[in-house]
Amino acid sequence: MFHLANSCTGLIVLASACALAGCGGDDGGDTKDAAVDAAVEVDMSNPPDAQPADAAVECPEPEPAECPEPEPGATLPTRVEWRMDRWLPEEGDAAERLAIPSLSQPFYNDVFDVHATLSAAATRLIFSTNGNWHLSLRRLLAEQYFPANPEVQSSYLLTTSPPISLAQAQTGRVKVGNIMYVDAQPHVMAGPGRTIDALEEGGFTEGERIPIIFTYGNVILKRRGDDRIQSFWDLADIEPGRFASSHPAEGGSYNNYRNSVRDIAINNPRDPGASEEEIAAEADALVARLFDEAGVASIGPPMHRSVPHLIATGEADAGLFFNQLAIVAMRENPDAFTAVYLASDRMGETDDPDVLAEGQMPLAGNRTPTFFVIRSNVELDEEQTAAREAFIEALQSEAFTAILGEEGLRRPE
Repeated sequence: MFHLANSCTGLIVLASACALAGCGGDDGGDTKDAAVDAAVEVDMSNPPDAQPADAAVECPEPEPAECPEPEPGATLPTRVEWRMDRWLPEEGDAAERLAIPSLSQPFYNDVFDVHATLSAAATRLIFSTNGNWHLSLRRLLAEQYFPANPEVQSSYLLTTSPPISLAQAQTGRVKVGNIMYVDAQPHVMAGPGRTIDALEEGGFTEGERIPIIFTYGNVILKRRGDDRIQSFWDLADIEPGRFASSHPAEGGSYNNYRNSVRDIAINNPRDPGASEEEIAAEADALVARLFDEAGVASIGPPMHRSVPHLIATGEADAGLFFNQLAIVAMRENPDAFTAVYLASDRMGETDDPDVLAEGQMPLAGNRTPTFFVIRSNVELDEEQTAAREAFIEALQSEAFTAILGEEGLRRPE
């Protein structure tokens, strides 16, 4: 296998020397399809003298070496695309991926070199949840649940974002790259109220929902050292298209951020002496500037990867971010980010995730969802039932309460 980078076409071709030479396999078969399937778009940063993509030129066939040089200032593609296995459900935009459901995510967790379709029917524990408390969940598993239930540690399937619980319950599928699980209906689900409402309305639950987590709302995440944004109303200075957010297809988190911006602006007007109509108009103008005029900056679900990625790489200036996710981003990327409080009891910013974990008294309008856990009505065997009940018990334990307090979350009052 060798790698051929062609600066004319913007393609990297991965193919064997035999295939590119035009010889077949043992049966002398045609190698054209294999070579085509190996082609992917190039992901390259813009060089200093790059030009617009519309200045692209066509490479003559069959001698790409004679391709004319790009016009001065031409830009190259900004992301890598890899082909998925064609026998699995085709992935399109973010909404289509969530309907499969698929957790494929450019830059982070695509799986290309493992190819499998596996039944999860015998898995001890299948849990599906929104992912914005995934660090607390991982700690609970590592520190409490798996040590007490070692048999489950070798047989579990957890999906933690974006919230695919409804689609997963409907289809029994979970896809990541070229791997797909079937018979993967969750045994237990968690999420905010609207997610649980949809699961109940769909007939996928049994028993009562149990409140387990209450949040501290949102903060503003920005690059460390960027002093342009010090408070909420500084967001009005962000140019359209430079505000990082969830992809609109994610629904819950996108709506949380959008509604929080408007409601904070309504409840904390820049000019307290303005009329109600003027306050509402300014709030709507801010939402339009950040979310609508040029769209939000997003690489698609899941948002807990997308928002910090865009800010760290300079593709966006700032974005609203759940307090608990800002803590994760800051801990896992030291010195990269700062969080600006959206609170009535704290002002300014912090680059210390442990300080941020102490929480805030959210400004009026800053959305603070409660997360619930609920059992599914999928038929389980005795071992699966025991694993599920032990997991629900762990989610209600004092040990988990302590973990939440260290990760910028709290119990519902």
